[in-house]
Amino acid sequence: MRQRGVIGMIPGEIVSTDNGYADHVDLQKDILKIAVVERHKNTGHIGLGYIQGYGLKSGAVATSIVEQSSSAAAGVMASVSQAMELSLGT
Repeated sequence: MRQRGVIGMIPGEIVSTDNGYADHVDLQKDILKIAVVERHKNTGHIGLGYIQGYGLKSGAVATSIVEQSSSAAAGVMASVSQAMELSLGT
């Protein structure tokens, strides 16, 4: 797999940190796969990366966000790649 950026979460904060790069899910280091799906303009663009500090050990989380700028994105985090494949085909 190719390396992708790791977004570091800070508990209780809206800001994040640059936690380097990863090329796989690592539950020991709390590194999970994340996808952001652009759905406002139907471009089909999917941004893939990793997130650290969420604390998920199994399963998946999905959320939808609508900003005041009228752009929308859906985010999915999974502790296993198979969950991503089932939900997004990635």
